[in-house]
Amino acid sequence: MLLIPNRIRQIKEEGRAEARWEAFKEAFAEGFEKGRREAFEEAFEEARREALRSARERRRRIPRSGDENLERLQNLVESYNSGRITTDELDAVLSLRYGGGRDAD
Repeated sequence: MLLIPNRIRQIKEEGRAEARWEAFKEAFAEGFEKGRREAFEEAFEEARREALRSARERRRRIPRSGDENLERLQNLVESYNSGRITTDELDAVLSLRYGGGRDAD
């Protein structure tokens, strides 16, 4: 008669231990997936910031030699005079590349 309550208690404890193990595995898997997702989002955000920084640097880069700079300006003015670019486009290029448009001080 005493064996039955002990066996019942043992079965309950085994069931609880198994339930705790299953809960632990689920929590671990959720945490792992969440961590992976957050790491992916961080990596994506870092890559996006780096791409934007690189694009800004490329836009700001002014040619090193005066001849190369003069040639670019001549090509730009020629494009404007021939009507291939508008006044607004000319201002935009000048402000991005050289720090100011036609009306800049």
